[in-house]
Amino acid sequence: MIEPPSEPLPPPVVISENFGLPPLGPKVFAKSCTRPSGNTDSNEGQEKASNFGTLAMLAPATVTSPGANGLRPLGLISGSAMRLAKGWAMAARIGASVMSTAASTVLLALWPSKLGDSTLYTEEELLEMAEAAIRVRFHLHVDATGNLRVAGYHVNDSTGYKDRVPVAHAELKGENFEVVVDDDFTLVWYPDDSGHRPVIRTEYPADSGIDPYSILVTPIQEDGQEHSPPGYQRPFEDQVELIVSFPTDSGIEPLYLVFQKSAGVEGEGDSSNSETTFSRIVPGGGLQTHENANGHLLQKHVGQSEQALMKRLAAETRISGSSSFYNRATAENAVSQVLEANQTKITDWLEGSGSRLPLDHTLTDPAGLSVTRGSANAVAVNSARVILVRDSSMPTGYKILTGYPTKP
Repeated sequence: MIEPPSEPLPPPVVISENFGLPPLGPKVFAKSCTRPSGNTDSNEGQEKASNFGTLAMLAPATVTSPGANGLRPLGLISGSAMRLAKGWAMAARIGASVMSTAASTVLLALWPSKLGDSTLYTEEELLEMAEAAIRVRFHLHVDATGNLRVAGYHVNDSTGYKDRVPVAHAELKGENFEVVVDDDFTLVWYPDDSGHRPVIRTEYPADSGIDPYSILVTPIQEDGQEHSPPGYQRPFEDQVELIVSFPTDSGIEPLYLVFQKSAGVEGEGDSSNSETTFSRIVPGGGLQTHENANGHLLQKHVGQSEQALMKRLAAETRISGSSSFYNRATAENAVSQVLEANQTKITDWLEGSGSRLPLDHTLTDPAGLSVTRGSANAVAVNSARVILVRDSSMPTGYKILTGYPTKP
């Protein structure tokens, strides 16, 4: 597990007094430390997420690691490592679906504050539960600029977004504890006293851009009207939320985890492939981050009409064809597939000396339009080429110079 540079402690909060009193209501997994002793009601005003416990943003490495037996170690990219279990490391076993681009899968972890007023479930109680009440829920989404956003919401049994979260019980598999999220994503805790420390520049995605201690938790009702997370009008069902419990003798604390089923950005422009409205983003913080490093994929190869492609082909006589991804979301997804399929080549290239690396891959679905010189019409194509260039300023070790749809 990576140990990032130390960060300043969050500002102090006012903690309720008399935490030795017995609970006044049902227990919960996490509540604000500002609630009175024994009280598990949700708050009504805005407050910092850190009032509920210790927070961390985690992400799987973009390459597998010998230190994790072929799994992708989960690196701490922001927040606190204080509650990560000593002697254990976290990793993910990732399949080939939309979640298979490890760098696009950012997880928010919460370990509840230890309040001492007997209002929180014990580890033994969690082991017997299928779901648990909680007084805060978080929603993750990636906005149209490719930036990750996190919103926190006060919840109770009467709010539109309910206060119940599934409890997943980690199972012992050999020396590891595992939680199978679905066919393509398994969380793994494995013994690690080796001191293995992956190199963050080449193995982990960019910083999430989120300081967990700046996340605010707000009410989810205004004047009695339920509202959706700002900038994202889809319900919580688009993400995975779970509380993970462990055997009491494991030494691993239970925690709340949330991440998107399909991390991505809002689609832009018209598309004949409307099902890709939301898709993952590429390693390094999304295509916009690579564009900011003097790439030109978005500028030249996203959202171009057939007429625009024809016009470019006529104006630039040196090129034999012109192509464009349907929209940015499709481009993020297509480029992610290319990078994932060529991960071994990328790793070998980063360890070598070449300055540029072209990559090709046949995609699962049509990704854009292509016009070749001499043709009368554009055609839909389902392959893509991506050109990487070394860039030591990027967390990936490279930038995406350009990329475009191609014929197989």
